[in-house]
Order: sequence, then C-alpha cells, then structure tokens
Amino acid sequence: RYRGGLATGWPALSWLARLRPDPLRRLHLDRWGVGKKRKEIEPVEVARTSLPATTSVQQARVDSAVRDLADEAAEGLPRGWAQAVREASRAHRDELPDRIDRAVATTDLGMDRNHGWWTLVRVLQWLLIAVVVAGLGWLAVAFVMLYLQLPPLPEVRWWGVPAPTVLVAGGVLGGLVSRIGVVVGARAAERRARAALLASIAVLTRDQVVEPVNVELDRYDFVAGQLRRALG
Repeated sequence: RYRGGLATGWPALSWLARLRPDPLRRLHLDRWGVGKKRKEIEPVEVARTSLPATTSVQQARVDSAVRDLADEAAEGLPRGWAQAVREASRAHRDELPDRIDRAVATTDLGMDRNHGWWTLVRVLQWLLIAVVVAGLGWLAVAFVMLYLQLPPLPEVRWWGVPAPTVLVAGGVLGGLVSRIGVVVGARAAERRARAALLASIAVLTRDQVVEPVNVELDRYDFVAGQLRRALG
C-alpha cells in the first residue's frame, strides 16, 4: 500500500509520503526489491531481519505444536522408542527461531508483480492535475471578473453542473479511484506474501521437525522388522 501510494498518488503530494520509512526495508525484508533482476538469494549471504524476537508465548505455541506432533507419531510405540521420537522432534528447538528468521528473509514476497498499471495511473494523475488546475483557474477567472464587475464568462454546463466544478470534482475523484485500486492490489499482495511465507515455513518444519521424527520411526521399523525376522 505504501509503494502503491507513492506510485499512483498525487505527484504534488507524494514526496510527503517518502518521508515515511519503507516498511519492508525497515524490517530488512526487501532482499528481492522491486524491479531488480530476479535471482536466487544465497541463505549464507542473508543477515537477520529486524522482525521482533520470539516471545515466550510464541515459543510455547511452537513447543506445544511440536509436542502434539511427537505424541501422535509415537503413539503405540514402546516407551524407549516413544521417548526417542520426542527427543528427535526437539533436536533443533534452539535453532528454530534463527532458522525461521532466515527462512522469512530469503522468501520472495512477490512485491514486483502486477504493477504495470501503476505507470498508466501515474500518467493519468498528471492529466488529472491538469484538469483540476484548469477547473480552479476557470473558477478563479470567473471570480476575478465578478469582483471587477466585468461581463461574466459564458456559462458552460456538463450534465447540468458548471463545467469548472466538474473538472475539479472529476480530478479529485479520479485520484480517489486510483487509491482504491492500490488497496485492492495490496490485499492481493498480502495473500501472495502470506502463501509464500507459509510455504517457506512448511519446508523448514519438514526439514527440522518432521524429518528427524521420520528417521526415528524408520529406525524403529527396521529394528522391529529385524526382530520379527529373528523370531520367525
């Protein structure tokens, strides 16, 4: 929404918005950038983001989810194997916050997509400014002639409304329409970013939690199979 406002807002006022920091750059989440050449980011080259540190409540929720996964996977196993599965699920517990932060930092949030219409709106905004200036100039000339008691300008009406008023109101409404487009586009970008982040976290979860559990389960299946073969 911030970048769309800069690109499609009133050019005469958009410089004010530039005084605010870019949210993604402030959080160090702009690794890919807008308009840059798309290429894979090397995780070893990525520093930490500026996202807030994990709180105790968030860590407790992660621990609870990992514990539920381990309990479900260990159901029906002998006590020793069940404990091994639980320990495997927590093997990377201390590393998870940093790995999650790195996964977020290396995720392409798709911020450079579907922005072609911004250029068109930028051109239209300058046209709308010209329209508003023309309308205001028309009204100013009419006021000056009325003040000097000169013959008034010929009255021009569009759709039953004085033409200068239509120009001013139309230019302002045109700017508001572009703002609506930015909001709608921002919501679509939010959905893309959320899906990309969830996909990255899913890969991390599989590698750091699910795979260690599967390794222990495979070991149990192998040992159980060998025992059955020896007893059979």
